[in-house]
Parts: sequence; structure tokens; C-alpha cells
Amino acid sequence: MFLRKVVFINQNFQQTIWHYHGGCQVGRVVDKGYRVLGIDSLRVIDGSTFYHTPGANPQDTVTMLGRQVHGAKDSA
Repeated sequence: MFLRKVVFINQNFQQTIWHYHGGCQVGRVVDKGYRVLGIDSLRVIDGSTFYHTPGANPQDTVTMLGRQVHGAKDSA
């Protein structure tokens, strides 16, 4: 029960003034493969593509996202 409350609070009330994010929206600036729309061979892999705060320092999240996207095969 306690853990569910902690998760709920982190998901719904977590905010930060130190880790900016959300300025490069997926679907408007980059596609789901993080390729910049209209530019060949350029991807954006950083906190600007996050819709929500990851709930902690985003460095690990950005690193794992970069590793996953780097290892993924392009479908286009």
C-alpha cells in the first residue's frame, strides 16, 4: 500500500526546475524512431523528447534511450 502511494505521488506530482524536457515533441519534431523530420541521418536523443519527468535525474533514462535507439534497426 505504501509503495503504491509513493509511485502515485511520483507519477502525478513530481516536478523539477533543473531538468528541462518536452521541447522536441515526438510526432511534431521527431518521429517515433527519434529521427528529425525533414532531415536525413539526424536523431535527437535527450530530455527534450520526454513527455513527462522520468521521476529522477534523467541521465540514466537518456543513456538507456540512446542505447536502445542506437541498437534499433531503421525501418525507413
